[in-house]
Amino acid sequence: MRHGMSRIKLRRQGGAYLYLPAALIRDPSFPFEHGDIVKVEIRGNSLLLTKPDWWEMIDWDEMPEAYERLPEDIKRKIREKGLAPK
Repeated sequence: MRHGMSRIKLRRQGGAYLYLPAALIRDPSFPFEHGDIVKVEIRGNSLLLTKPDWWEMIDWDEMPEAYERLPEDIKRKIREKGLAPK
């Protein structure tokens, strides 16, 4: 099953729940496992769920010295995503 229908439930306290149908998560191509960290992006009128790269989970503004020590190819990816320290 490559697609399914669902309903989003907004919480009064903030946040939301999105139920994924069991048939969807049982599909062998479903890319996530229990406990995975998931990156959520808005693209047009769609949500994109992906596994983040390790460097996307770090606040580089709080670690500028570590950022400076990274290989140039990783720093380029961080800059392209707009995550480089200011």
